[in-house]
Amino acid sequence: MCMCAKIFDYLKENVNWISPLLITIIFSIINTIIAFFNYKNAKEQQKLQNNSFCFHLYDKRLKAYESIKEILADVISNGSVKTEDINNFLSKTKEVNFLFGDDIKETCSTIYELIINIHTNNKKIEYNMKHNIKDNTHNLLCNREIELFKSLTECSDALTEHINKYISFAKYTIN
Repeated sequence: MCMCAKIFDYLKENVNWISPLLITIIFSIINTIIAFFNYKNAKEQQKLQNNSFCFHLYDKRLKAYESIKEILADVISNGSVKTEDINNFLSKTKEVNFLFGDDIKETCSTIYELIINIHTNNKKIEYNMKHNIKDNTHNLLCNREIELFKSLTECSDALTEHINKYISFAKYTIN
């Protein structure tokens, strides 16, 4: 009898335990392959979610920055601060604490203080002009307003410089 016949007879006699073993081995191999592809898909999904999160965060940060710059541009070009400018600034910067670090929070806080000081100074100058007061105090108020606007412009420039690291993709790569 040849070797193939012996193997065939052996398999025929032990089919009761060999067939479940072969089925188990085949399904184990299939499960391993499926697990590998599921792992690859999970990694790709994680990358996609990370990229999506970064893009959404970028959008929110950019909108906040553009809103602040728009308000500052209006204030600087008008040369005065209205109450609506203050309210607008507060509403546009309420998310700054969550979107940016301490450097941006401090810059926005400084800008807010400058806007309040400019508003107060404007009111004093308007009062002096309305009541035709043109003494040394009025000149000091006018000089103070110039200094406040210089400081506001400097803070606006500092905001642009500080915010660059938050909205820049220099350190970010999409895999």
